Amino acid sequence: MRPIVLAAAALILAACQPAADGAAAGAAPETSAETPAATLRIGDGWVRASLGRNPHTGGYLTVANPGPEADRLTGAACACAARVELHTVSTDGGVMRMNAVEAMEVPAGGTLTLAPGGDHLMFLDLVAPLADGQSVEVTLTFERAGEMTVQLPVHAAAPDHADAHDAHAGH
Repeated sequence: MRPIVLAAAALILAACQPAADGAAAGAAPETSAETPAATLRIGDGWVRASLGRNPHTGGYLTVANPGPEADRLTGAACACAARVELHTVSTDGGVMRMNAVEAMEVPAGGTLTLAPGGDHLMFLDLVAPLADGQSVEVTLTFERAGEMTVQLPVHAAAPDHADAHDAHAGH
């Protein structure tokens, strides 16, 4: 019985040791619960494939903030476009208008949703057309959380199951 107990103890100790490279293979990067970025969750992200020679397209995602303090999305950047703007959509006299804004609120305990027909990321002056099946790396900038980088898949139309296309965030 004693060899079994010793072997079990050795396995437990080995499991508690950090991996040689400082992180377990495939593990998410460590984030302190003290940092605002630790509370933000990016999901349902995607970018619309460009249409013909149109040098602009939209990007969509959700930012969930289960934390006790609000944050603000203040910018975005992507190597695929000369610039990325935050856009809101409003209706004035029955006409829909897009307007660039400096920031979007991410409420405490709430969600910011960027979706087709509503608030979105506007990718302007694309470097090259974006085709269905590609993905692009987008850096989101938050007032409190700082920068978060996500991989967004490119789709010709809204994914049927957006939750299956969560953005992968890294820091």
